[in-house]
Amino acid sequence: MILSMKQDLLIGKWKIRRGIFDGTLKTRGHMRGVALFSPLSEDELIYHEELWHQAPRGSLHLARKSYRYCFEQEKLHIFFYNEEQNRLFLTLPFSEKKMSGEMTCGLEHYYLSWVWKRHNAFSHRFRVRGETKNYLIESEFRKCA
Repeated sequence: MILSMKQDLLIGKWKIRRGIFDGTLKTRGHMRGVALFSPLSEDELIYHEELWHQAPRGSLHLARKSYRYCFEQEKLHIFFYNEEQNRLFLTLPFSEKKMSGEMTCGLEHYYLSWVWKRHNAFSHRFRVRGETKNYLIESEFRKCA
Protein backbone atom coordinates (compact mmCIF):
# COMPACT_ATOMS: atom_id res chain seq x y z
CA MET A 1 0.00 0.00 0.00
CA ILE A 2 1.43 3.39 -0.99
CA LEU A 3 0.32 5.10 2.23
CA SER A 4 2.26 2.91 4.67
CA MET A 5 5.21 2.66 2.29
CA LYS A 6 5.58 6.46 2.18
CA GLN A 7 5.20 6.78 5.93
CA ASP A 8 7.88 4.14 6.51
CA LEU A 9 10.14 5.76 3.91
CA LEU A 10 10.02 9.09 5.74
CA ILE A 11 11.29 7.77 9.09
CA GLY A 12 14.89 8.82 9.67
CA LYS A 13 17.25 11.71 9.04
CA TRP A 14 17.21 13.83 5.87
CA LYS A 15 19.55 16.51 4.50
CA ILE A 16 17.77 19.68 3.36
CA ARG A 17 18.80 22.31 0.83
CA ARG A 18 16.35 25.20 0.71
CA GLY A 19 16.04 28.25 -1.51
CA ILE A 20 13.84 31.20 -0.59
CA PHE A 21 12.72 33.89 -3.00
CA ASP A 22 11.00 37.04 -1.74
CA GLY A 23 8.80 38.26 -4.59
CA THR A 24 8.30 41.69 -3.04
CA LEU A 25 11.94 42.51 -2.27
CA LYS A 26 13.27 40.45 -5.22
CA THR A 27 15.85 38.80 -2.96
CA ARG A 28 17.06 35.21 -2.68
CA GLY A 29 18.34 33.30 0.31
CA HIS A 30 19.62 29.79 0.91
CA MET A 31 19.50 27.46 3.89
CA ARG A 32 21.00 24.06 4.64
CA GLY A 33 20.30 21.66 7.44
CA VAL A 34 18.67 18.44 8.53
CA ALA A 35 15.22 17.08 9.22
CA LEU A 36 14.23 14.13 11.35
CA PHE A 37 11.00 12.14 10.97
CA SER A 38 10.30 10.15 14.15
CA PRO A 39 7.36 7.80 14.88
CA LEU A 40 4.82 9.17 17.36
CA SER A 41 2.17 6.47 16.93
CA GLU A 42 1.13 3.87 14.37
CA ASP A 43 -0.12 6.55 11.96
CA GLU A 44 1.71 9.69 13.12
CA LEU A 45 5.22 11.07 12.66
CA ILE A 46 6.92 14.08 14.19
CA TYR A 47 8.90 16.19 11.73
CA HIS A 48 11.61 18.45 13.14
CA GLU A 49 13.97 20.56 11.04
CA GLU A 50 17.03 22.65 11.88
CA LEU A 51 18.38 24.86 9.12
CA TRP A 52 21.22 27.36 8.92
CA HIS A 53 21.12 30.56 6.90
CA GLN A 54 24.27 32.57 6.28
CA ALA A 55 23.45 36.26 6.07
CA PRO A 56 25.19 38.46 3.46
CA ARG A 57 27.59 39.82 6.09
CA GLY A 58 28.58 36.34 7.24
CA SER A 59 26.52 35.84 10.40
CA LEU A 60 24.76 32.48 10.79
CA HIS A 61 21.09 32.16 11.78
CA LEU A 62 19.44 28.96 13.00
CA ALA A 63 15.80 28.22 12.18
CA ARG A 64 13.84 25.39 13.80
CA LYS A 65 10.35 24.11 13.03
CA SER A 66 8.30 21.05 14.01
CA TYR A 67 5.14 19.51 12.59
CA ARG A 68 3.00 16.46 13.36
CA TYR A 69 2.19 14.33 10.29
CA CYS A 70 -1.05 12.32 10.61
CA PHE A 71 -1.58 9.65 7.94
CA GLU A 72 -5.13 8.70 7.00
CA GLN A 73 -6.40 6.34 4.32
CA GLU A 74 -6.13 8.79 1.43
CA LYS A 75 -4.52 11.94 2.83
CA LEU A 76 -1.85 13.43 5.03
CA HIS A 77 -2.76 16.06 7.64
CA ILE A 78 0.08 18.33 8.75
CA PHE A 79 -0.31 20.03 12.13
CA PHE A 80 1.90 22.59 13.84
CA TYR A 81 3.69 20.84 16.68
CA ASN A 82 4.48 22.46 20.04
CA GLU A 83 3.16 25.80 18.86
CA GLU A 84 -0.14 27.33 17.82
CA GLN A 85 -1.89 24.70 19.97
CA ASN A 86 -1.20 21.92 17.43
CA ARG A 87 -3.46 23.65 14.90
CA LEU A 88 -4.02 22.01 11.50
CA PHE A 89 -1.74 23.61 8.95
CA LEU A 90 -2.48 21.76 5.71
CA THR A 91 -3.94 18.56 4.22
CA LEU A 92 -2.40 16.76 1.24
CA PRO A 93 -4.42 14.11 -0.65
CA PHE A 94 -2.21 11.10 -1.51
CA SER A 95 -1.12 10.36 -5.03
CA GLU A 96 1.57 8.18 -6.54
CA LYS A 97 4.27 10.82 -7.12
CA LYS A 98 2.95 14.34 -6.44
CA MET A 99 0.79 15.64 -3.62
CA SER A 100 -0.51 19.18 -3.33
CA GLY A 101 -2.68 21.14 -0.96
CA GLU A 102 -3.58 24.66 0.01
CA MET A 103 -5.05 26.65 2.85
CA THR A 104 -6.03 30.20 3.65
CA CYS A 105 -5.35 31.96 6.94
CA GLY A 106 -6.83 35.43 7.10
CA LEU A 107 -5.58 37.26 4.02
CA GLU A 108 -2.73 34.85 3.40
CA HIS A 109 -2.85 31.90 1.00
CA TYR A 110 -0.50 28.91 1.36
CA TYR A 111 0.12 26.31 -1.34
CA LEU A 112 2.37 23.23 -1.00
CA SER A 113 3.44 20.81 -3.71
CA TRP A 114 5.34 17.65 -2.65
CA VAL A 115 7.06 15.51 -5.31
CA TRP A 116 8.73 12.14 -4.73
CA LYS A 117 11.81 11.83 -6.95
CA ARG A 118 13.04 8.47 -5.65
CA HIS A 119 12.48 6.44 -2.48
CA ASN A 120 15.25 8.50 -0.81
CA ALA A 121 14.58 11.94 -2.31
CA PHE A 122 11.66 14.35 -2.52
CA SER A 123 11.07 18.07 -2.92
CA HIS A 124 8.67 20.69 -1.58
CA ARG A 125 7.59 23.82 -3.40
CA PHE A 126 5.85 26.15 -0.99
CA ARG A 127 4.19 29.39 -2.13
CA VAL A 128 2.87 32.02 0.29
CA ARG A 129 0.89 35.03 -0.89
CA GLY A 130 -0.92 37.66 1.06
CA GLU A 131 -1.11 41.31 1.96
CA THR A 132 2.35 41.29 3.57
CA LYS A 133 3.82 38.04 2.22
CA ASN A 134 4.95 37.04 -1.25
CA TYR A 135 7.54 34.31 -1.24
CA LEU A 136 8.48 30.95 -2.68
CA ILE A 137 10.36 28.29 -0.72
CA GLU A 138 11.85 25.35 -2.59
CA SER A 139 13.34 22.49 -0.58
CA GLU A 140 15.24 19.38 -1.67
CA PHE A 141 15.33 16.42 0.75
CA ARG A 142 17.83 13.54 0.52
CA LYS A 143 17.79 10.71 3.03
CA CYS A 144 20.99 10.22 5.03
CA ALA A 145 22.63 6.81 4.66
